Amino acid sequence: MGFGPQGFRNAPASKLLTYGTAAASLLTHYSRAHHRVGLTPRGLFARGELLSRWLTSQFAFTAPGEACVGLYLLYALRDVERVRGTKAHATRLLIAAVVSLGIQTLLCADTHLVRWLGLGGSSAGAFIQNFSAVGFAPGPHSLVAALLFPGFLATQPTTQTFTVAGVRFGDKVFTLLAGLRLFWSHGARSVVPALAGVCGSLVSEWAVTGRVGAVVTHRGGWTPPEWACASVRATLGRVLGVDVGGVGGGRRARGGRAAATVTRPRRMPRPRLDVRFGRLDDLAPAPPPPPGAVETLTSMGFDEHDARRALGMCGNDVEAATDALLADAR
Repeated sequence: MGFGPQGFRNAPASKLLTYGTAAASLLTHYSRAHHRVGLTPRGLFARGELLSRWLTSQFAFTAPGEACVGLYLLYALRDVERVRGTKAHATRLLIAAVVSLGIQTLLCADTHLVRWLGLGGSSAGAFIQNFSAVGFAPGPHSLVAALLFPGFLATQPTTQTFTVAGVRFGDKVFTLLAGLRLFWSHGARSVVPALAGVCGSLVSEWAVTGRVGAVVTHRGGWTPPEWACASVRATLGRVLGVDVGGVGGGRRARGGRAAATVTRPRRMPRPRLDVRFGRLDDLAPAPPPPPGAVETLTSMGFDEHDARRALGMCGNDVEAATDALLADAR
């Protein structure tokens, strides 16, 4: 289920985020709850509204044009999940969402900090006029920013370039321009959540990979517990197109306990690499792929044999092999 030849194949987290945002936006529009969606200092302390404002302010667009651009970006950025793998991608998004929501809540709760930063107030020089009443713009601005920076820039290769007035641009510039247009849709009210999302994305990269740029700060990384992943697969797996075979009803092992069942991502159709690159028999043997390269491609749902072949054809370049596999799958 999805748009285009690939749709949301091997991208269930992106599918959940895109469809959830669309449902929240439609529900907010038809319930005429626009005034109770934005995260504001005044509404932050309103009785019984804190949780609803936390949720709706992060997922519900209130303007139709803004919703179209935002939903397009959420769909277009699904390839980031295919490169990273669903579990690592969902973990990054979860951490980024919590951090960005915490930053926005802190700014809403501490109006003195907002005035000191020059973000809000009633003065002519304030970036957000009447901040206590209007607050931040609703919608997943922070999540889109977390997907773009650095996820989209780091994982998606530039496949085509063009020149304008002597300056060369890559095809990724169109996605970035759409993101910048979304972030400026409400001025500073939407720019601040986007910047909070970038901060959350950097924190999530550190938490998952243990790196800050090229510096390794700790080994390993935080991942959600297996019982949480199994619960998501059991409840939302069929809707999202995830293989849920054996969840909750695994084979009985000795002693009466259910044996653990490994759920593998749905494999994509085998790409026709022979048509694209020629036969392997006619080529010189390729050097062995670097550690982790094959695992990166198989985590996206590709066949291990095809992953090794693509790496060999592309000189063990993971990004080029990913692009070739995706192109042949289409």
